[in-house]
Amino acid sequence: MENSEPKAENAYREFDAPAPVELTVNIDSGAVDVKLEQTDKVTVTVAPGPAPAGGIGAGIAGIVNWVSTQFGNQSTPPRSQDELLRDAIRLTRVEQHGRNIAVQTPKNLPLRTIGLQITVTAPEGSTVLVHGKLAAIDVTGPAERATLNTATGDITLDKVAHTSILSTGSGSVRVTGSQDGLKIRTGTGDVEVGSLAGHTSIGTGGGNVWLGSVNGVVKARSGTGALTIADAAGGVIDVGTGSGSVQVGIREGVLANLDLNSAWGTARSELDISETAPVNPPAGAPTVIVKARTGAGNVLVARATTE
Repeated sequence: MENSEPKAENAYREFDAPAPVELTVNIDSGAVDVKLEQTDKVTVTVAPGPAPAGGIGAGIAGIVNWVSTQFGNQSTPPRSQDELLRDAIRLTRVEQHGRNIAVQTPKNLPLRTIGLQITVTAPEGSTVLVHGKLAAIDVTGPAERATLNTATGDITLDKVAHTSILSTGSGSVRVTGSQDGLKIRTGTGDVEVGSLAGHTSIGTGGGNVWLGSVNGVVKARSGTGALTIADAAGGVIDVGTGSGSVQVGIREGVLANLDLNSAWGTARSELDISETAPVNPPAGAPTVIVKARTGAGNVLVARATTE
C-alpha cells in the first residue's frame, strides 16, 4: 500500500523593510542562507534542510520517540520523520519587532534535532546574527555587522563593514572582505579572508590561515596550521603558529620592517635587507611591520606575486 502521508510544506513570511534591518536566527540543526540585496522587503522561508552529520538528528529523534512510546502514552504511535519535519517547520517562529526580525526554530526534543533550511532575503547593509549548533551559515551581499557562530558547520560571509565575530568549533570560515573589526575563531577548520583593513584577530586550533590583501593591524595564531599572507600592503602584521610554515608576501613598493623567528626551522627574507631604516624613503611610501613566529616550521618573506 502506498504511503499517503503528506510531505512537509515550506513556511514563508514577508515583511516590509524600507531600511536595513537587524536579523537574528537561532537554529539547532540544518543550514542558514542569508542574501543581502537591493530590496525593501524581508522574506523568510523555512524548508526541510540537511540532516546533521552522521545522522545525529535522526538518531536522537528515534530515541526520544522510543522513550515516549515505552514510558508515555503507549496508545500513541511514534511520529515519523515526515511528521517531525512538518512540526518543526510549523513551530518555527518568525517575528518582526520594528526593524528587528527574529527566527527561532523549536527548542524541544525531538524537534530541535530535525534539520531545517532557513533562507532569508533582506536589504543590503543589514546586521546579521546567527547562532547555530549543528548548522552551516552562509551570508552573501554587503552586511553592516555580523555575529555568526556554530558548534559544527562551515561559515561563509561576503563583505562586512564593521565589527564582526565568527566562530565555529568544527568547520571552516571564509570571508570575502572586511573593512574593520573582524574576529575569527575555529577549533579545527581553515580560515580564508580575501581582503582586510582595520583591526583583525584570527585564532584556530588546528586550521590553516590564508589572507589575501592586508592593509591594517592583523594578529593571527594557529596551533598546528600554516599561515599565509599573500599581499601585505601596509599596517602591522603579527602571526604565529606552533608547528607550521609562515609565508608573507610584501606588495611591490612597500617598505617592510621584519622580525622573523623559527625555533626548529629556517627564517629568511627574499627582500633586499638593511640593518637600518632607509635614510630617504620615497615620499608617501607605505610601510608594513611584520612579526612572524613558528615553533617547528619555516618562515619566508618575499615580494607578493600577481599570479
